[in-house]
Amino acid sequence: MKMTKTSLLVAAALALFAAPVLAGDLIQLKTGKWMPTAPAAGEQEEPSVEDLEASQYTVVEENYDVTFYKIEGVGQRQKYDTAKIRRVVYGEKPAAFLEASDAMGSGHFGDAVAGFDALAKQKRNPHWVRQYSLYNIGRIYQEGAGDFQNAIAAWERYERDFPKGKFLPKVLVSKGLAWLALGDEAKARSSFGKIERLKGLPEGAKMKGKYWMIKITQLKGEKSGNTALINQALSQYKALLEQVESKSELQEVAILARLGIGDCLLLLEKYGEALDFFKKIAASSDEPDVLAGAYNGLGRCHYAKEEWGEALLCFLRTVILYDTNQEQTAMALYYAAKSYTMRQGDDWKNRARSLFRECINRYPSTQWKRLSEEGILTVR
Repeated sequence: MKMTKTSLLVAAALALFAAPVLAGDLIQLKTGKWMPTAPAAGEQEEPSVEDLEASQYTVVEENYDVTFYKIEGVGQRQKYDTAKIRRVVYGEKPAAFLEASDAMGSGHFGDAVAGFDALAKQKRNPHWVRQYSLYNIGRIYQEGAGDFQNAIAAWERYERDFPKGKFLPKVLVSKGLAWLALGDEAKARSSFGKIERLKGLPEGAKMKGKYWMIKITQLKGEKSGNTALINQALSQYKALLEQVESKSELQEVAILARLGIGDCLLLLEKYGEALDFFKKIAASSDEPDVLAGAYNGLGRCHYAKEEWGEALLCFLRTVILYDTNQEQTAMALYYAAKSYTMRQGDDWKNRARSLFRECINRYPSTQWKRLSEEGILTVR
């Protein structure tokens, strides 16, 4: 399974927590400041083991809206808005959690699920151990195994056990995507709609919920060939972009809206407009996720115009340079393989088969696996 940011953070923490016993947790604000220690002006260095050992901060609760801290030995709590916090680096970790994390990272999903499940059930465990455990169970089923029914069960378990948990907005998105993968648009819409109704949720997260509601309309129009629905989604993306594009803290949503506009223009066969739009997106960002979406959009425009060489260059660029988002990489692998099938000669066909197989093996939880399984059968 491709490691996500959460797994990478676990790996980083393993290297950081070399000391046998650590006193507390360290909190990093979005300003770069570490609490209770602060790097020199302009620096955002990793804390040392000594910093961790000296820390008096112990996180006693983390919610999606406010994170609470307790200063050890003083008995008081300090509140910090979640929006101001970049991350928390936890102190000593249970051996069972590290073992389950290792199993997840090495692809032993059965062992990982069993380990995380046992940790989540133990109420005496720190809140973050139980939250991460439930969250990782859902990720294993959805991202690793493509088992959407069990993933949904894990997400619902998280909602029940942590109704204000720090991962709740992500859980609702993941559950919505799982329902979409199972073809239940009504339940997907219900899950995404809950995001907008959460009290105390930062505006950016609420706007993401709105984005996914529009995305359902787009996907429904795409699936049925209903241009009225695609035009509706296009108008809604434009309205969303107007709401967020001037706010620096909402630029992630602005990027999603722009990519949605480009996708709708492409689906409406307005290839010239779509090409110009995706080019502007690519030129305006150096973020890998954004560039992956932009170059996939450019590739799909060229593919629709039967410009196989130009399409292939765009898709391979995503695969090689911007492999940070499983949905975008899977799409790029599929379309790159399809572009190869349009070339003459056995060598091109063999390359197509290879890319179809890579997509099938690496991304079992995406629609591109099924399409690649169908695509590989057409290579003659």
